[in-house]
Amino acid sequence: MHHEVADLAISERLNDLLRTVSDESLWALIDALTELPDVWRFVRDDMRNRLTTFITSSPNRELILFLDEALEIDGLRAAALSRIESVSEDALAALIGLKRRPEYANRVLDLYSQAKSYDHANVRATKLVEPMWDILDRGHLERLRDAAEANSQISGSWNWKDLKRKLLILA
Repeated sequence: MHHEVADLAISERLNDLLRTVSDESLWALIDALTELPDVWRFVRDDMRNRLTTFITSSPNRELILFLDEALEIDGLRAAALSRIESVSEDALAALIGLKRRPEYANRVLDLYSQAKSYDHANVRATKLVEPMWDILDRGHLERLRDAAEANSQISGSWNWKDLKRKLLILA
């Protein structure tokens, strides 16, 4: 019974404190929650919803501050995964530069497959595909090959030749 009383007191006081965090500082709260994972169970629905909204609506330039950490919190993971689906090329490259994660692979391939010129394909290969190469699984590699078959801007790009060689070595 004492645990229930303590949990209630912690929850009330913690959430009162969390509600004082400004929207501009929510990234720091996400960071703190990764350092204190047991605290998440005390976070009330209104704050969980606020954090979820923050993740899904933050500008691309701010994602580097917290998206990687949000993927580590079970209650925020779905929102973070959803946000990855619309992250910009530059923001994704910055995130990959911090930590290469399998969760980024589908977005990398989505962006690469949408290349609109040879140069665009080369830039995306260099910024996105090559840094993620050792994380891509067989399904991703098949998507990569399919993207080149479907998009002449990829198949005609200089970097595709190098990627194609790597694919042939793996086959």
